Amino acid sequence: MAFEALKDRREITSQDIERHGVPWCMTDEVAENIRNKPVLIVNTDLSGGPGIHWLCLFVRDNEVEIFDPLGPENKRSNWDILLEEIRSSGMGVHIMPIRAQAKKSSHCGWFSLAAARLGPDALALVFADVNKAKSASRTALGNVKQLIRMFGYQE
Repeated sequence: MAFEALKDRREITSQDIERHGVPWCMTDEVAENIRNKPVLIVNTDLSGGPGIHWLCLFVRDNEVEIFDPLGPENKRSNWDILLEEIRSSGMGVHIMPIRAQAKKSSHCGWFSLAAARLGPDALALVFADVNKAKSASRTALGNVKQLIRMFGYQE
């Protein structure tokens, strides 16, 4: 199922995330969902919205590490609301310095789900940073192939 979804460039749904047993919420629900969870996938849209972009949050002690598949320089929707939700929980914020996704692709949810399964320390070992690559498109394609392998499907 995941392979076909990636192959067909289908965007991830909240049902896909739930099927993999990872908690998720919308940006304005982070404060109520972040406690006692080591990982949380967040859609940058507000509750009731159709969804905009997926991120993965890792909670370590009193700090939240944010993995944005489009990288640390990405202009995120509702960013101020997300930061306020995290800070209202008494936590600091760190944005991970890796971009795994091509800017024109719609795989952010799949990359966020993969990140949740890998954990923050393994991300840089599994996905190449597109910003640092000689060929961004080839590197992004390699990262998508890595996603396919992660979800247990063969090409």
